[in-house]
Amino acid sequence: MTAPFDFVFFQGVVEIIEDTKKADRVRVRAVGFHTEDRNELPSELLPIASFMHGSVQMSAPMVEPGDWVMGFFLDGKEAQQPIIMGKITGIPTSRDNTQGFSDPSGTYPKRLIEPTSARSARGDSSDIQAYKQKTAWGNPTAYAAQYPFNHVIETDKGALFELDDTPGAERVCIVHHKGSYVEFLPDGTVVVKSAADRWDVSFKNHHMLVNGDLTIGATGNISMAAGGRVKISGQGGVDVASGSDLNLGSGGGTTIMAGGSVQMNGSKFDWGSGGDATGGPDAVEAPGDTSTYAKP
Repeated sequence: MTAPFDFVFFQGVVEIIEDTKKADRVRVRAVGFHTEDRNELPSELLPIASFMHGSVQMSAPMVEPGDWVMGFFLDGKEAQQPIIMGKITGIPTSRDNTQGFSDPSGTYPKRLIEPTSARSARGDSSDIQAYKQKTAWGNPTAYAAQYPFNHVIETDKGALFELDDTPGAERVCIVHHKGSYVEFLPDGTVVVKSAADRWDVSFKNHHMLVNGDLTIGATGNISMAAGGRVKISGQGGVDVASGSDLNLGSGGGTTIMAGGSVQMNGSKFDWGSGGDATGGPDAVEAPGDTSTYAKP
């Protein structure tokens, strides 16, 4: 049986990753098929290549201009319909953009004389600032990656997704380039760090159970509010302390009950009646009905 076309492989360099149709395609200059002279063949006129994906497709191809790729031409020797099968890793030594087979802008590769694999995959944490910027509580990390056990997806801006199988230091970590991250440590400990604001919103009930101690701290103020009642109880007792004034106020009645004695100590006691019915500090505004927020 005669094949409909000759199966022709190619090796080439991605030169343009922008796709006007947003169909995850790139323009590739293929060795042996295209000249390196951009005056004769500009990058914008190179054939558009599609990607061969597995069962899971990633939107927006994980390639940059200047990356070497391997593939085949769907139309055989016509060489106008390239299909990229994968990216070729290596150790780039130059970003010369005076000729083809390179990034036209001269930006990539960003790192020279080192492998194109992610540094964190090679046990080099120099790019992972999130691990170095610890809080006063000393948020733990177990980064001790060894090659080739740390499987990493790295984006151009520095976002990382690590699946680290390093023996004794197994982790899963998602890192934002600003320093925020979520990390699962070898013993199951979970560390969540936000380099800026953090929001937790539930459109139904929110349950938090700690089989141990719960510590909440803030360098600024802490405000608690509810549209209903607020209940605080402790089987071992409740301590309320203030380094300055302590204000208790109620818009209604106030009841103090004790199963034992009641002790009140102070250098001076002022008792009054009437006046402001709220009788205490400013109220904290309740968050209101969460249904007013846009649901995901």
